[in-house]
Amino acid sequence: MYSSQGQIEKYVYKPFLEAAESKIPGVIQETIANVSAEIDERLSKRWVVPFGTTPALVAHICSVLSAWRIVGALTSLMDTEAQSDNQWIPLQKEWQKALELLEELAKPGGKVTLPPPAEEASSAGSAVFAHSEFSIDMRGY
Repeated sequence: MYSSQGQIEKYVYKPFLEAAESKIPGVIQETIANVSAEIDERLSKRWVVPFGTTPALVAHICSVLSAWRIVGALTSLMDTEAQSDNQWIPLQKEWQKALELLEELAKPGGKVTLPPPAEEASSAGSAVFAHSEFSIDMRGY
């Protein structure tokens, strides 16, 4: 899974998530798992998924999309921007940006890209050296 409850708390207050969990037990983990699977499905034509180490951008996208769905499971107040006092407008804007980022990541030749996996990065110009044990003789100092 590409997110966690802690990461979703950046977008939704913890008491709201606790209320969601009490009304719909398992909703947080289930939503994160579903969104992670959808991200894999969407990105599979361009990237090798699932990611061994979750790229920060993928974690962000998963967190925002999961937060949006969890809120949507409990309230319909987030459906419209017409209300000036709608507290979900910032999350809605993040959700729209996350969808756009996901679309660009999925698009062959898209403008948004991810860093190569660690094993590719190390073979792309940097080297890792391992050394055997050695000792330094400090008796004369």
